[in-house]
Amino acid sequence: MATDNPTTHIEHQPALDGIRGAAVVGVLLFHADHLTGGYLGVDAFFVLSGFLITSILLLEVSVTGSLSLARFWARRARRLLPALAAVVFGVALFAWVFAKSTELATIRSDALWTIGYLANWRQVFTKVDYFAQFQTNATRVASPLSHTWSLAIEEQFYVVWPLIVWFITRKLGARQLARNILVCSLGFATVSIALSQWLYQPGHTERVYYGTDTRIAAILFGVVLASWTALRGPISTRVGRYTLEVTAILAIFGLGIAWVTLDGSSKTLYRGGLIACSIAVAIVIAAAVHPQRMMVHRVFALSPLRAVGRVSYGAYLWHIPIYAVLTTSRIHLEGWSLLALRFIAVAAVAALSYRFLERPIRLGFGTTRLWKRLVPAVAVVVVAAVLSSTTNATSLYASAKGDGKPGGVLLVGDSVAHSLYPGMVQAGFRVAESWASGCRLLKGTINDHPLAECDWSKRWRAAITTNRPDVVVMVIGAFDLWPVTPPRANHELAPGTQAWGDYYQQAVIDAVTLLHSTGAHVVIPTLPCTAVERRAQTLGANTARIGELATNAMNERLRRISAKFADWVTTPDLHHLLCPHGSF
Repeated sequence: MATDNPTTHIEHQPALDGIRGAAVVGVLLFHADHLTGGYLGVDAFFVLSGFLITSILLLEVSVTGSLSLARFWARRARRLLPALAAVVFGVALFAWVFAKSTELATIRSDALWTIGYLANWRQVFTKVDYFAQFQTNATRVASPLSHTWSLAIEEQFYVVWPLIVWFITRKLGARQLARNILVCSLGFATVSIALSQWLYQPGHTERVYYGTDTRIAAILFGVVLASWTALRGPISTRVGRYTLEVTAILAIFGLGIAWVTLDGSSKTLYRGGLIACSIAVAIVIAAAVHPQRMMVHRVFALSPLRAVGRVSYGAYLWHIPIYAVLTTSRIHLEGWSLLALRFIAVAAVAALSYRFLERPIRLGFGTTRLWKRLVPAVAVVVVAAVLSSTTNATSLYASAKGDGKPGGVLLVGDSVAHSLYPGMVQAGFRVAESWASGCRLLKGTINDHPLAECDWSKRWRAAITTNRPDVVVMVIGAFDLWPVTPPRANHELAPGTQAWGDYYQQAVIDAVTLLHSTGAHVVIPTLPCTAVERRAQTLGANTARIGELATNAMNERLRRISAKFADWVTTPDLHHLLCPHGSF
């Protein structure tokens, strides 16, 4: 990292670029729904930031005897602001070209909070579930700026932490600075961990996951490493060095397991998992930067990882907007083919950003006088672009109420759909309905099922022709989870199997195509968990029991359909809302 004063330039550590590269790849895979715990790459960035920023501050004080806050913040601005401004401007273009009117209000709000580096607190206030946004095969995300919450936490650290270091330097002197920073960072980390344990609520993790006060512990572990290294120096004994290397290798294996298996809603994550992963990253960093190069350093110093690490900031900034543009509904790719195209696009844009925007500005392009004029001008242009591109914002709520045009909501499905009617009317929606008790989509026979299938195609076609709704809410579920024998078939399809999933998915596609035929937006909530024992008793002892596997299989198919027809189908995650841990 370059600075304005060459005497305070820290030695470049190639292995740290490799760690950045691994971290950003994990995040990109997670947001594409291909790596369960890839979100932990963000915590690796947090630890790295704490380590590097504190190392820079300590070096400057040791060399000059003081700390220039203005110079530090100027370096940070040169490093962070240009690429972020470009991304927000790009998102404004996305809103103008691609976004639906019902998405514009969210994009506008997210952009303004992002510009103010407060996006994490917006997520807290609006109770956005970070993990639910990326559980639909990552073919569509809630907002192209949904990932900027982590940048906000880091920027808040960059503002506050140098002030604390400056205060310690002024009041206590530079001589014992590393020791005092070590004590302060350990104390602050302890408070942060205690807060996270106190505020944690299963099923409502937004406050703990997004809060600066509860997530700052990861950054502070990097601070602890930097101050300890400055105070004690690197491990010098042979036994100590080998112990560090072995511990780091074990930490890498542990992180690998966490990245593959640790789900974002897991209680383990909040009851020590985040802390353990952050400490493991700090251990890996300690081994990677040790003057005596060993295996950990050599692995992370490999050229491919270093190349990715150099453009990691741009890759992180641009990947969600690129994912939002490159969706299955636009380019007709899925799975690994879609992921490959997205990765190529992210790599290309990040490389261009690094070569022509980030690096020239960071290395000193432009005078101080120029930047004093340029920064406010660019800020005005970006804000104006955001506001002008989102002026036609409307809400699905307003559209469904029929505000300013006919239509309103049509509820279709079984008795659960009918049960929503009074509440929606009370909420101010204009509602029509077409339902039948026990209505199911799948045609065929269901063993021991006393209810006949409803003739939904004829019922719903008549309802949409009569009502011309703006929004159709289709609520179906439990009765389609029993084993079914399709017409003219001689074998039963078991829920959760591939054959059943294909049969079910085609039925849903037929239904949503019909419901959209007059232009309505179709909303299909996922199926919550079901009280299996009671329902089994109600429908007979020989009735197949609804299991978690079948429910998950149904919901996965609904998400695929929502992704395939992303422009006019939405799938709210009712299962996650009502059953955050698999039960009510």
